[in-house]
Amino acid sequence: MAGSFICHFPGCTATYRRKEHLTRHAAQHAETESFQCPRCDKQFKRSDTLRRHLRQGHGINEPTVRIRACQSCRELKTRCYGRFPCTECSRRQTQCSAPGDAPPHPNPVSKRQIYPRFNQTPTEQRAIETYFELFDPHWTFIHRGTLTQHADTPLVVQSVVVIGLWLSGEDAARSAARQLHGVLGSAILQQRSKWECISPPECPGTCKWPIPLYQSILLHILFFAISNDDKALGSDFKPILPSTASTLLSTLADSCRKLGMFHYPTILAQFRNDHVASYIWLCIEEIKRFNIALFRTCRRFSNLSDRVEVDELQFPPPAIDDLWNAIEQEDWNAALTKRARKIDEFDGPLEEHWISNSAGIFKSID
Repeated sequence: MAGSFICHFPGCTATYRRKEHLTRHAAQHAETESFQCPRCDKQFKRSDTLRRHLRQGHGINEPTVRIRACQSCRELKTRCYGRFPCTECSRRQTQCSAPGDAPPHPNPVSKRQIYPRFNQTPTEQRAIETYFELFDPHWTFIHRGTLTQHADTPLVVQSVVVIGLWLSGEDAARSAARQLHGVLGSAILQQRSKWECISPPECPGTCKWPIPLYQSILLHILFFAISNDDKALGSDFKPILPSTASTLLSTLADSCRKLGMFHYPTILAQFRNDHVASYIWLCIEEIKRFNIALFRTCRRFSNLSDRVEVDELQFPPPAIDDLWNAIEQEDWNAALTKRARKIDEFDGPLEEHWISNSAGIFKSID
């Protein structure tokens, strides 16, 4: 006997005897409905199916909350945890729209516009300004325009604040810098499982690299150098890092190597699923500049068990133009019109232009 509850979705002839069965069926037609597994990339149309998957696939028996993918993640077919703004949209610095909302207007620089957006105290703002005035010209690997938009990890922002406080030269600020530096050091060690790479992944470039965390660790190590009153030297007349910092730097270098972060094709593979050219360009620039800063840091100190060598830098040099320094929308647009090369040309230059193959200037610097 035909059911009395009929599905009115176009093209569907399903009927049910009970209303709750029709309601459950209708949810499968809803384009905005998605239940994302928090442990893997699978998505499900029904919450009970997700719960069964968690129970059978991951051994999780406790009830799970309903997770609906946001509009942006659904369109890009990327993992979404359902928070607002979601982690993936925060990482991409794109507008996060709840299911059913109108899709975000495609503005290639809207996620990279105004500095700052982090809810800073006046002291933190001054420290950040001091950092970019005094420290950044010598160690340029943090992008100023997006520094305060790292929603996933505020460690990088606070690491910048630490160095800015120290460089202010004020006794109270330096005392605060040392205290905050200690707190961040504990946080870095507590999050070690998130950034240390024990063994190379089977498919290099497939797992997302924790670049903000790596930036924080490198700034944490560099603070030891600028704040250390004990100028002990090794047999090669280079400064000696404290043992904790030396181990941290060696572990960082080894982790980046195992992830393939020094290899340009692997860098590009990180963004194979991204579609916003400005986002990809800036991320690639950050990785290249970080790699060079890591290389320089390894060369600066004596007591390292592992260091980055110049022959490992298998990627082209960072771009030297106004795009990197652009903060406001108009600065970005003006710099973009001056470029001779399109921003979405990521496959060049050729290997002979990689730093590893044209590194005379690096090899001559101690």
